[in-house]
Amino acid sequence: MKNQRNNFIRAMLVVDAKIDVNDIAQTFAMKPASAMGDIFEFIENNPKLVDKNRGENFIIRTGKSIKGLGMTEARATELLDAFEVVRKNQIETDRLTIRYAYIEAVLIKMNKIGRDEIARAFELAGAAATRTMQSYVEICPENVELYGRKYHTKGENFAPKYLKIEDEDEVKSAERLINALKTIVGEDILDPTRSKMWRKERGKEEKPGRVYRR
Repeated sequence: MKNQRNNFIRAMLVVDAKIDVNDIAQTFAMKPASAMGDIFEFIENNPKLVDKNRGENFIIRTGKSIKGLGMTEARATELLDAFEVVRKNQIETDRLTIRYAYIEAVLIKMNKIGRDEIARAFELAGAAATRTMQSYVEICPENVELYGRKYHTKGENFAPKYLKIEDEDEVKSAERLINALKTIVGEDILDPTRSKMWRKERGKEEKPGRVYRR
């Protein structure tokens, strides 16, 4: 979610006029050194928008204007609220846990999930989304059942292990996480008409169908 980390930095600068390494590291389950790399890259690409004190692990917005950040305050606030939901559903040292929480949320809401839903939500290639699903199945085999090698359905003994259930309401908790990721990605990540669109979104061409000789 490289693009989303950049949007998170912009949103923090709009709302708080400041962001530090720990904000990025904890939100995206990254090591501080990697998060620092995002800050340095942002400074390099936006030298007139931010100022960094040498020896410190934060940057501050230059001036009061947010125009150059390309984001309204309303959008920035909406994004930060969504990222907070993600953060609550993720173990700080393991970014896969948010993907697992999302899998459980979709199973609760839709009773099934395929790799396209995972790919769109986390900006993954299809193979990475498949590996994510396979990893979840290995950890929580009782929660899912494979349906015709096309997608997984909710298991009879389903019990969420990663989705944070608030007020003992699974459905509302699932919708809260799904809506947060929709807000972050900026599109309906569960739209069935967008199935198998991850290739086009990443500038890849669909593979032509095989032609068999008779």
